[in-house]
Amino acid sequence: MNLPVTTPVAGQSWQEAERHYRKAVELRPADPWVHQRLGYVLLKLERNAEAVDEYAAAIALLPDDLPPGELACTLALAQERADLPVTAECQ
Repeated sequence: MNLPVTTPVAGQSWQEAERHYRKAVELRPADPWVHQRLGYVLLKLERNAEAVDEYAAAIALLPDDLPPGELACTLALAQERADLPVTAECQ
C-alpha cells in the first residue's frame, strides 16, 4: 500500500485522511509506516498527544535492524508539542 505522507489526497480534508489512516491501522496494525502516517495527520490536526502514541507505535514496530532515525525526531517534536517529557532521542 503506497500512502501519501505530506498532504491528503486532492480534495480531501485532514479529518478525512485521519479516517482513512485509522482504517488502514485496523487493517494493518503491525505496519509501522501506517502508524507513522496516522501520526503525521494527527500532528497536522494539532492532536499531538495522539500523534505521540502513533509515532511510538511506529517505532516499536520497526524491524530490529532498522534504526528509528527520523521517526524518533518526529516523536520528540510531538512530545514537545503535547507538553510531555521528551524521551525520544533525535539522531
